Amino acid sequence: MNTKKIFIVTGSRAEFGLLKPLILRFNETANIEFKLVVTGSHLSKKFGETVTEIYDDNIKIDFKIKIDLSKNDEYGVSKSISSGLDQFSLLLEKNKPDLVIILGDRYEIFSCAVACTIFKIPIAHFNGGELTSGAYDESFRHSITKMSHIHFVSSNEYRNRVIQLGENPKTVFNVGALSIEAIVNLELFSKNELQSILGLDLNKDSFVVTYHPETLSKIPPHKQITTIFDSLLDFPEVNFIFTKANADTNSHKINKLIDDFSQVNRNVYSFSSLGVKKYISLLKYVRGVIGNSSSGIIEVPYFNIGTINIGNRQDGRLRVRSIIDCKRDRKEISRSIRILMERDYSNVSDEIKEIYGSGNVSSQAVEIICQSNLDKLLQKKFYDMPQPNK
Repeated sequence: MNTKKIFIVTGSRAEFGLLKPLILRFNETANIEFKLVVTGSHLSKKFGETVTEIYDDNIKIDFKIKIDLSKNDEYGVSKSISSGLDQFSLLLEKNKPDLVIILGDRYEIFSCAVACTIFKIPIAHFNGGELTSGAYDESFRHSITKMSHIHFVSSNEYRNRVIQLGENPKTVFNVGALSIEAIVNLELFSKNELQSILGLDLNKDSFVVTYHPETLSKIPPHKQITTIFDSLLDFPEVNFIFTKANADTNSHKINKLIDDFSQVNRNVYSFSSLGVKKYISLLKYVRGVIGNSSSGIIEVPYFNIGTINIGNRQDGRLRVRSIIDCKRDRKEISRSIRILMERDYSNVSDEIKEIYGSGNVSSQAVEIICQSNLDKLLQKKFYDMPQPNK
């Protein structure tokens, strides 16, 4: 059997946490020459330089694609996409992998997909068919889907959506959510360890807060986040643990306000990045999660706790009963926090497993890739959905 040269690209803290089981699986697979490419906020001090988490896991980094994220307004993001396309093109021209594996909807991942398309390199894409209605990331996700050749989706509904975009059903595989596998295989910190590491009291009621800019919203970023701040002031006895926004457009404005808010409120804590292990461990000991991250929809219910999902960024994602959707309104957010603290979400983890599987994603994906004829993947045609009889 010929050896296949496969690249996996990771550009953010959350993405690496999802891809880690797949990375470890490829490292153990025969006839695979595996390379890890690190880019995006992993390499930015401003966003926590989370490349250190990869080193801490003793995972080899083969290539680094440094993209300037210092200015993440609209022009800055456009420049980052251009820079990413240039550097990924140089990488692919020199190394010529047989397949590139990417995940999600980030703009640096979009740059990689464009370069792969131009250099005629097949793409395997995770998490296609999902929606991020409040951000232009959704357009990137669907565009990446159209440039990809193997599709690993996390539910049947998302599989149908990818097929609806014109992808052949034979190339679209519902393998479940990588995040569930990451959780199942992670050795978590104890409460005492977390309290020591983070310097906070988890015996008090606590919430994790993660809010990303709604990039399609006309409401300025500072007004998006200050509404949330105002609602949290109604709960001075509760700990609020902020993990800052990713490198989205204008996220630097939100992150600066989070720092300022934590400095004047003793019950508010701010972290550039908790890292995968600390973040997931923390979910065992908090009452719930507040914000608009996809993690609140997918990973958080696994721990039988609630999520207050603010705004429309996650509209269209499959939900379980522990998700409380609310508008970006002070009174409604405060009311939602009180409701969440009164409810019991026991066994909601069973509901999330029904949607996203039980965590055997990487083994399925590796088997599918190893059995695929990568040379023929580029010969791709638009798949027309069967039409009902008129």
